[in-house]
Amino acid sequence: MRYLLYRLKHVFQWRLRWKEAQAFSLFLLSWFLFRFFRKEKHLWLFAERGTDARDNGYWMFRHVMEHYPEVNAKFIISKDSEDRKKLSGWEDRLVPFGTFRHYLMIWQAACAISTHVGGYLPYYIREVPAFRRLYHQWAPLIRLVWLQHGVIMNDMPQYHFGRTHLDLLVCGAKPEHTFISTTFGFPKGVVRYLGLARYDQLHDVQVNRRQILLMPTWRQWLLKKKAFLESDYLHTYAALLADGRLHRLLQDNGLTLVFYPHYEVQPYVDEFRSKPLPDCILIADKAHYDVQRLLKESALLITDYSSVGLDFAYMRKPLVYFQFDEQAFWKGHYCRGYYDYHQGLGDWCDTVAGLLSILERSIRHNFQMSDVYRKRADEFFPLQDTSNSERNFMAIRRLLEKE
Repeated sequence: MRYLLYRLKHVFQWRLRWKEAQAFSLFLLSWFLFRFFRKEKHLWLFAERGTDARDNGYWMFRHVMEHYPEVNAKFIISKDSEDRKKLSGWEDRLVPFGTFRHYLMIWQAACAISTHVGGYLPYYIREVPAFRRLYHQWAPLIRLVWLQHGVIMNDMPQYHFGRTHLDLLVCGAKPEHTFISTTFGFPKGVVRYLGLARYDQLHDVQVNRRQILLMPTWRQWLLKKKAFLESDYLHTYAALLADGRLHRLLQDNGLTLVFYPHYEVQPYVDEFRSKPLPDCILIADKAHYDVQRLLKESALLITDYSSVGLDFAYMRKPLVYFQFDEQAFWKGHYCRGYYDYHQGLGDWCDTVAGLLSILERSIRHNFQMSDVYRKRADEFFPLQDTSNSERNFMAIRRLLEKE
């Protein structure tokens, strides 16, 4: 009965239904025009979420523009995005997210290349499964490439073959490739270990030995504001940021802790400032801080279950997994995969006291990655070079040559 009431409530969200109806009308009109007035040829359509340019989609697009300008490449990004300035000089290659031109481009592309599954689609088309299925049925010749947002560590049934239409799935680590190849059910050749495009930028980094980065992931059950405000997630991290022991540890060692909330948590960033914080604690928002820059310059990373920890390990820098809600996370967010956090690429703890103890030890060792974790990282990332974007490019080009 509760589920039925939930579904009825969802159906009668008239404002949302109206927006979906508008999107579907544009979807049909653009498909009709495409059938009779196709103009673009050999189009490579790049995207992330449609509102940003700071991940594998951006770095792949940039690689193509700098090394293969003859490719008809375009990047989808909203007109008011803070990241639009990073695409300066390529204004003629930008497609405004959610506009009718965007709708036209999704039909004309030879391949759609994105960091998120369906990230190249307009928002309401992307979010409605029936609309996505129609797109895949009506545009079967368009090659779909998933560059990924980060290394997959857990089982994600929503991305298994049959639920996800892909012609190329890029992996960033060897164990990830083995796991997806044997678990997700994709045909042979779809899943490739090529390395993530953004990893090309994770070499010869200048580390700030005075900066620690705190960057946890989100929780699927906390998307509603009321649930978030009442959550252990908010209370735990707010209490950690206000903890006097942490403040003394940072101040006594001349350190700064940068807290960067996950993209889905950013709307609630002010909730973590409920108590006055010292200057050694900085809360960063996505409008003014770049994730990759923070990862490159920080000396140590504290995360929970996020794949950004693997970016840190790729750079052979120490990380800590702080998993205070481990049981709830596995019950309500992801299914366990191949990665064992307790025997992973960094230290593990589930209490604030344990976290502070690990921080003290890391400070004493000048934020050096231990030999144990370094050896594991070497086995996890056998591809350790600056050719990830090029391997991705060649794989996409060969995919299109098969037509």
